[in-house]
Amino acid sequence: MALPELLNLPATAKTDQWWRPKASSLLNILYLVMYVGSLPFARSMSLFALSIITITGVGSFGHFINDWFDIEADKKAGKKNRFARFTPAQKGLLVCAALLLALLPWIFLPFDRVSVMLLGTEFLLLLGYALPPVRTKERIRLAILTDATYAYALPAVLAAHTLFLAAGKA
Repeated sequence: MALPELLNLPATAKTDQWWRPKASSLLNILYLVMYVGSLPFARSMSLFALSIITITGVGSFGHFINDWFDIEADKKAGKKNRFARFTPAQKGLLVCAALLLALLPWIFLPFDRVSVMLLGTEFLLLLGYALPPVRTKERIRLAILTDATYAYALPAVLAAHTLFLAAGKA
């Protein structure tokens, strides 16, 4: 795989498919909690930037894992899967980079046991959605429930909880 193709991360992470519908709702929650929590502007901007980084990392991680384990199914369906072109080492590097991107902001973001539990559950749901033998995406009702939880509900609760921690409010 050529380096420019490898570095086209937005296309590989499919940000065009998830950023607007999923991340934008999280951004609205961030704005609201910053306002309600009366966070100072400078603190709000640093928290906002860190949140964007972790949102990008989590979303990319989820799509990378999903595409990695969908290679055969996509091939049978005649669907293009950008992850199919990567070597196993490149796939592992991309997944690890996304995980690092998702977790590094937590060095600076406020967290507690609830935050760790929410973040851990998020990653478990992303893995369970794509990885055999669980692979909830193949069970229609469970797929809908899992997707709604990891894509919307859980990130919304984590985002609000994090900024309420930063504001020092319950």
